[in-house]
Amino acid sequence: MENKQVELKKDGRLGWIKLLSPVMSPAFITDFLTALADLEADSEIRVILIEGSGEKVFFAGYNLALFQQEEASLASIKGNILETQRVINSVEECLKPVIALVNGHAMGAGFELVLACDIIIAAEPARFGFPEVKVGVLPAAGGTMRLPRSAGKCRAMEMILTGARYPARELMDMGLVNRVVAGEDLYQTGKQMAEQIAANAPRAVRAAKRVTIYWEAMLNKQVELFTLENTLECLLSEDLQEGVKAFLEKRPADFKDR
Repeated sequence: MENKQVELKKDGRLGWIKLLSPVMSPAFITDFLTALADLEADSEIRVILIEGSGEKVFFAGYNLALFQQEEASLASIKGNILETQRVINSVEECLKPVIALVNGHAMGAGFELVLACDIIIAAEPARFGFPEVKVGVLPAAGGTMRLPRSAGKCRAMEMILTGARYPARELMDMGLVNRVVAGEDLYQTGKQMAEQIAANAPRAVRAAKRVTIYWEAMLNKQVELFTLENTLECLLSEDLQEGVKAFLEKRPADFKDR
């Protein structure tokens, strides 16, 4: 399957999903979930790899301009958040191991997508972060759950509350990234690791992943609803409109806590 949102490729025991769009949209959600389900159902595929399409951006997440459209009702935004959560959860809950090959910036929902993967390999120029607080909202698709589990509460609080960007090697030092390689080595490094996993007993690999994430997945369902409630509170604020407007106008935001 190939379309303007994702590209799917099968190579022996490996399945590849290339992200052709840098932003989350209804079309992207449909195409991504379809591609992932295809690979998950294929008995020949043992490991799935997700890669970005460009050199500068792995995945950026939401298109912030949508928050300023008059027709973007609270109900539609709530629906988009739930659908985004479904995309991220589908990666973590996939029966087969998923490897992220991060070639560029992974911000917001892009970082959340990466955190849901089982193994993360990043190119040297890659950058990660949750800039949501800079525009008046919060990571709503699992970042506030998965980041503290991986990096610890204090480090996660720093990353989420400052909205700063972090280089790949710093995340590797935190234990959030498995390996950092030169950009030209990213594809081959990911393929070699995937082949190593694919050579193992597939039933044992699937069981090991399922047991490892089971308790986290159970907690996620409860936290997602709480996250949505707090996100909707931010969406109703004037600060969100100011934050998005300032971002699009490339100027500092003037927040009033309204």
